[in-house]
Amino acid sequence: MSDKSEEKLSEEERRNLFIYLRRLCRDLQTDISTLGTAAEYLHRLLKRPISQKICRYTLATSCLIVAADVQEDRKFNKRDVINVSYAILHPDKGALPIEQPLFWGMRKTLIQIAHIIFRELKYQFKCDLACPYLCEYMAKLREKVPEAFAEKHVANVAMGILADSYVDSHFIMEHSPKTVALVVLSLAFSTLQISLPKYSNDEWPYYLFCDRLRPSKCIRLRKYLHKSLYDEKLFISLPREQETSSGLLSLPFLKMWQAIQRCFTRAADETAGSIDPKKQPTVHRFLMLGIGSVGKSTIIKQLMSLCERNPRKYKCCDQNWNPKGTDIEEIAAKAYAKQIRGNVIEAFVIFIKYAEQENQKLAEDLREDALELVENFEDDPLLFDGDENTGELLVRLFEDKAIQYSVDHKNNINLQEYRLFDGFSYFVKSEKIKEVFSPDFRPKWADLVYSRKATVDYHDFYFMIHGERFEINDIGGQESERRNVTHHFDRWYGESSNRTNVKMFVLFVTSLSDFDEVFFMKKQPAVHRDDPPPTQLDVSIAYFNVFLTSPFAKTCSILIFFNKQDRFKEKLEDPECKKHVERYLAPHIKKSAMRKYLETGKFDLDEMSKAVSAKLSDKISGYVREFQKNIYSRFTTAVDSKMMEGIFAAMKDQTISDSLNDGSFLP
Repeated sequence: MSDKSEEKLSEEERRNLFIYLRRLCRDLQTDISTLGTAAEYLHRLLKRPISQKICRYTLATSCLIVAADVQEDRKFNKRDVINVSYAILHPDKGALPIEQPLFWGMRKTLIQIAHIIFRELKYQFKCDLACPYLCEYMAKLREKVPEAFAEKHVANVAMGILADSYVDSHFIMEHSPKTVALVVLSLAFSTLQISLPKYSNDEWPYYLFCDRLRPSKCIRLRKYLHKSLYDEKLFISLPREQETSSGLLSLPFLKMWQAIQRCFTRAADETAGSIDPKKQPTVHRFLMLGIGSVGKSTIIKQLMSLCERNPRKYKCCDQNWNPKGTDIEEIAAKAYAKQIRGNVIEAFVIFIKYAEQENQKLAEDLREDALELVENFEDDPLLFDGDENTGELLVRLFEDKAIQYSVDHKNNINLQEYRLFDGFSYFVKSEKIKEVFSPDFRPKWADLVYSRKATVDYHDFYFMIHGERFEINDIGGQESERRNVTHHFDRWYGESSNRTNVKMFVLFVTSLSDFDEVFFMKKQPAVHRDDPPPTQLDVSIAYFNVFLTSPFAKTCSILIFFNKQDRFKEKLEDPECKKHVERYLAPHIKKSAMRKYLETGKFDLDEMSKAVSAKLSDKISGYVREFQKNIYSRFTTAVDSKMMEGIFAAMKDQTISDSLNDGSFLP
């Protein structure tokens, strides 16, 4: 039965609409689950009268905004969506300034249409996507052909093809997610010319995944998808320097793998052919892991700060190991200033909410302004960063008794929707607030060390430490980022294995102060039946175990940074936290030391820190018994430059000395 609402939408117009959505998601670097969800919403809505009343490109853009909220994809905000959409639809025009009425008109329209989408979909937002099945199938096949995943980047290629597949919305919607995942995976293996072990007369063991999809059908659909996507254009996401001005590459299918190889394989140095690889300097390559808010980015910022203060021993480099400056450029400084202001505003929102929760009343003349501050921040936390007037309000709030109550009880704050960033005490002072919200505020590395910004995706950093080369590959640790963690493992190990003179290390960062931070899942109610309830430290350990079960974990030297010892010490000194220490750490502390702490408040910081490390040790010991390398650990305070400088120097010596084989398991 045909839909009258679609009669005026030709197949070419429909395809162009989904090409626009694909490109919008590519340029915004959304999760593939966000793209899939937005495409399904758009497919549903094109069958309804709403698609005749609203600009379909605006409808597609609003579908993306709704999908990002549903999938909790926080990599971008509405301002980013508007700017990227405007650039795609109006390539001949410049960027759309935020002060223009058109910008705010577009923003208002997108929000209004998003609410219409809610009603049109009848609040049925759940989608059965192909991505989880694709990840599951790749995990199973990785066991059969691990070298293919390491050397030819199967995961990257398959995910790129799946993202491109949403251009052909009929293919996606007319077949089950399992079928789509298998066809995409088959096309990836065919493109990369990888042969799998044959079972009976099957081309490859489809029936291990889906007994209803026979090889003949899979091959037929694979050929259709290849023709639909790549006979004319290739939409796979390539680095910026590989793109044409239109952003869509016109490449024949036979060149597809060459383009992908340029994207995912590190280009060799032009002079490498004349240099003996064994004579090239050793690169100590670290994969940095950890959940959100444990201080991974702070470690990078501290290294940047050391490069600025001590350039003789510490140098920041590009990927070819050429030293580069660490000056914060004007544009970056504005972004960092906005980020810091957002951090400070969020801290005060938390203080206001906690004061309200504890029945602490704000002064009469502050209540209305405080309520407006909370509303403005919650409306768009990524965009709202205030102005000088906001700074004046925060200074007045800081002096209020209710806010001081929240500050004094900071270690007891445990709100489901917000978490107080650890550097707040550096910024939440009257004079510092005035400085941060002044128009000419230009942050320094010392400020950035205490700021908080979620790491998104996978980032590479290059440092020379005392003449040795250190490459740090940082993976985002937020909930949405952890879904792709096995894909990042494969990428890192594959890149390392293909290079000469590379020593592989894993730097796992966890937070000592997370021992009592209750973990709230964003998509589930805040009800904990466990006693004690799971903490952020438990989540961190579980995340580490995911890595420890990976096939290459046994071959890597591992360092563990038990970070935020300063915040841990603050909690130990807080009488209100005694019950938390007893509840979560007592089994790992000597009874005499525990009794002394509860009665007098006195403690040995090193002994208490070892209690946290012992908790981790107990939960990972079963995974590391057969490891070829030892595990080395340190207690750290990433915001302490002197401590970190000593640790980096020790780390350099330790990594050179037989890849940590002389290291201890835990301190």
